[in-house]
Amino acid sequence: MTLTIGIDAGGTKTTAFILDRERKILYETWRGEGNVAVNFEVSANSIVDALRECLSSHHGGQCSRIVAGVAGIEVEPNEQLLRTKISKLTDLPTFLINDALLSYYSVFGNSEGILTIAGTGSISIGMKAGDFYYTGGWGHLLGDDGSSFDIAIKAYKLLAYEWDIASTMSPFTKKLVEHVPIVDRLDLKRFIYNSSKGEIAALSSYIYQLANAGDKIALSLFDKAGKDLAIQTITLITKMGIEKNANLKIVGRGSLLEKNEYVYNSFNRKIGELFLNADIQISETPAALGAITFVENRLKI
Repeated sequence: MTLTIGIDAGGTKTTAFILDRERKILYETWRGEGNVAVNFEVSANSIVDALRECLSSHHGGQCSRIVAGVAGIEVEPNEQLLRTKISKLTDLPTFLINDALLSYYSVFGNSEGILTIAGTGSISIGMKAGDFYYTGGWGHLLGDDGSSFDIAIKAYKLLAYEWDIASTMSPFTKKLVEHVPIVDRLDLKRFIYNSSKGEIAALSSYIYQLANAGDKIALSLFDKAGKDLAIQTITLITKMGIEKNANLKIVGRGSLLEKNEYVYNSFNRKIGELFLNADIQISETPAALGAITFVENRLKI
């Protein structure tokens, strides 16, 4: 039996599966962050460690190829550096692709569709007539609009603004400093500039608790995130030349769309305003399963 190792390396987690041709998961393991554009050494170690465990497993000797969808892999020289690290562990044929493409294959296979991902970062990807199109996915410095990181940074910017301008803190920012905890300007700067992207983005989980308690600022942050993700998706649809009355299949994935009803509802409403025939669904299918479709396309098996 010929098996494939599929790896999904994203902003906060690296997942590795050993898969058969029917996409059955025979072995699985997890490691930490995997975005090689944010922290190459830490992320590369996550990927290599997960791969090492798969190869050492009971099914490791039956694996004939590796497909890794890696956030930030397109930023030079990340691909070559990661390939070098992997080659020291194994000589198996290794395919390194963007994590969004791997995720698309896991959801749609070779069918046409539109996928918007919103987790630590955000990106939209669509396929039409065999060609792939993208919007977003610029990373946290250029803008991951609608992502957990984006929401958290907006909250921290509000805190900075209130410390600079306002005479009193809002109930939202008061709760914020109690939760983190941050006591002054220096504390805030230390946290932001010494923390990983994932550590900063983690604040969105606490903001979700505040939203559930009815906090208006928390609710507005999630409403804005949903609209930003919708605009990103609509921009992609326009780029692909799809008419407004077309029957669209749009899939959302990532923690903000899968588990945050405030973001999802805002996203759904905004798209529905322009595309009445849009079928918007949520998928929790593991992205690493997309390795099988990629292999079938690449090797024609």
